[in-house]
Amino acid sequence: MMASPCPCVIAATPAPGLDLPALKACVAALHLGVEMNQPAWADPFALGGPAIIADNGANAGLVLGPALPPGTDLTGIAARLLVGGEERMAGTGALVLGDPWNALAWLVGALERQGLALRPGDLVASGNIAFAQGEPGQEVVADFGPAGRIVLHVGGAAGP
Repeated sequence: MMASPCPCVIAATPAPGLDLPALKACVAALHLGVEMNQPAWADPFALGGPAIIADNGANAGLVLGPALPPGTDLTGIAARLLVGGEERMAGTGALVLGDPWNALAWLVGALERQGLALRPGDLVASGNIAFAQGEPGQEVVADFGPAGRIVLHVGGAAGP
């Protein structure tokens, strides 16, 4: 299972056509999160990112963690990803299109061009700030420092 810490946004109201400050005002809650991916292929990286995204078959879940105060600077959210107690990767929210809010703005615009919009309660994982592979039996920790931690215990056989 691949684990990827990310800032997450829960929409409060539809937000088409808004600038970034107005978009931020349409958010009901901010949370830390960890996306879990378990591609169905033995070597998913051999297929390349676009194939995995187009298939949409790699997602295994999302763990929603601690809430963040409104107005939190998401570019400054830092995460260390530890597998079996060893740090595998670290990053900050700035790795998500320069600012995770940019990812949300892109999504809102893409939906709007299709005549769609976020609905109240929709959950958006803004994008990964680190990633690491965890094997069955291992503990995976997304350590967001003072903002909190999310601990996953990888179990079961590999596969979706």
